[in-house]
Amino acid sequence: MPVPFDQHLSFVKEKIASSLSLLSSVDQSAQSMIYYNSNQIARMQIKKNQLKIKKPAAQSILMSIQSVAYPFEVQIQRKGINVYVLKRLSHTVSMDFNLYELVLFNIF
Repeated sequence: MPVPFDQHLSFVKEKIASSLSLLSSVDQSAQSMIYYNSNQIARMQIKKNQLKIKKPAAQSILMSIQSVAYPFEVQIQRKGINVYVLKRLSHTVSMDFNLYELVLFNIF
């Protein structure tokens, strides 16, 4: 007996949602490992007095915060934590955003 189209469509949607959730988790874990490894490299460079601070083009602080919070998104949602980011700076900031992201990663 053939399966009704609505049931089949519902089954496919559930599978896609499950796959997307799994892929998102893997992607977030990979991003977390990138920050962890970059952090360890920066620590070694600090100990050897070889860390060079770069001043790249101005970037949004909000974008840096969002990229660092991304690996923790699943845990934040599961625990029902409300995250608020207030922007009080009206001007652009020129700093080493890679180091800033590493500091944020350690705070999270």
